[in-house]
Amino acid sequence: MGASASHPSCGGGVTHNVRGGVVAGRGPHPKHSRAALGQTVSAEDLLSVRGDKKKRRSGLSTLKRKLVGKKKNWRAADHAKHFKENFSDKSVALLSALLEHYEVLLAMRDLKIQADLARPPAPTLQQNLENLFTMGHCPDFTLVYQGTTFPTHKSILLARCPYFKDLLLAAGSLATDLTVRLATPGVDTNMFSSLLRFLYTGEYPSQEMSPRQIDLLISLGRECGVPNLLEADLEHLYQSGDHTDCLLVFTGDKNSPHTSSPVQLSCHKAILCARSPFFRNLVARRLGAQAAERPERGPALPQPLRIVLDETVIPQKYARVLVRALYVDSIDFDLVDEKNLEIGDRVKDAMELYQIGRFLDLDILSQNCEDAIVQRLNHTNIAEVLEWSGQPYGSAWVHRQAHQFILEDFAHIALSPALERVGKETLRTVLASDFVQASEAEIVG
Repeated sequence: MGASASHPSCGGGVTHNVRGGVVAGRGPHPKHSRAALGQTVSAEDLLSVRGDKKKRRSGLSTLKRKLVGKKKNWRAADHAKHFKENFSDKSVALLSALLEHYEVLLAMRDLKIQADLARPPAPTLQQNLENLFTMGHCPDFTLVYQGTTFPTHKSILLARCPYFKDLLLAAGSLATDLTVRLATPGVDTNMFSSLLRFLYTGEYPSQEMSPRQIDLLISLGRECGVPNLLEADLEHLYQSGDHTDCLLVFTGDKNSPHTSSPVQLSCHKAILCARSPFFRNLVARRLGAQAAERPERGPALPQPLRIVLDETVIPQKYARVLVRALYVDSIDFDLVDEKNLEIGDRVKDAMELYQIGRFLDLDILSQNCEDAIVQRLNHTNIAEVLEWSGQPYGSAWVHRQAHQFILEDFAHIALSPALERVGKETLRTVLASDFVQASEAEIVG
């Protein structure tokens, strides 16, 4: 994956591909430093000595490997032939300057790729749940330990800790608080808070603890039970549907016989509040309204919170994809309900789900969709992806990767029908770039 550029001395059919900081050719490259070129290496030797290739990889691996796999330009062998024909009689000083020029171009190109790949990381499930515990968003149960209250969420306690599960089930569904008495001696409120944090995050701050505190945690583990991995417990909570306290209703399209009936999926308020600020604000308002009505009506069995999502905002076919994405840090396109299509277009699905993620402030869903679009870039959809990602509602990150895809594979795109669908402004930008991977003959011809 090299930067390529034209040189005035090489004519229309020559491309200079810089790969790993050396000039590409059929023969080996020199192992000597540029300072010694004029003393011991001739121009012919410079074109026939091969050095070791430097492997330059970005944070997401080499972008070309990510975008277009291991596809090679079938004309690459001709580039070396043309280069040798045009430069075999040139001076060492000229070749040395040319090599230095392309090494600089390669470094600039690598910096550009790194900059284009940069984006703020989306918070993970663990980080979302830690924030839920720390900020105390929308608690529905209170634990009292040594006179200190700890706002918590019943579904998390039930799913993560056998000890608290037994206590909460024994207290009954009408209970809203519970006093905890541990048999393990020496557990203060700070240690109890660390225990609760572990249930939400799956991690203890062991580096901040003394050996005595770590021994206490081990004793607490024996008394309260050691939970599974956080991801495993949340996946089980999603799959089993245990302890659900919320109902998402996805309305259907009345004009379509396939989606006219609403779809109802059970979930947990704590997960909604942890993952999406949109749902968090909605749940907080609903819980506030219920608390205001409770003194008038008296105690009653809690009913699942019902949230209706309109088909025009969140299409019903993405209901199961969305609900699963709340519980895990991945996206499963196999859950898209394609009743009226033989084969689903996953790129179009990812585009729609990206916008749903933006609407719900569910950043991990949006970034997973961005990754899915870029991984599926090809000559067939590149023009559509460029057009979508260039819109205000599209993804600027995807737009940068799609532009890089064209730069990397322009020699093939120029021979395909995709070229006619690419916008003129994009073509101008690509052809003006120093990093387009195509020779003058491939561009003009």
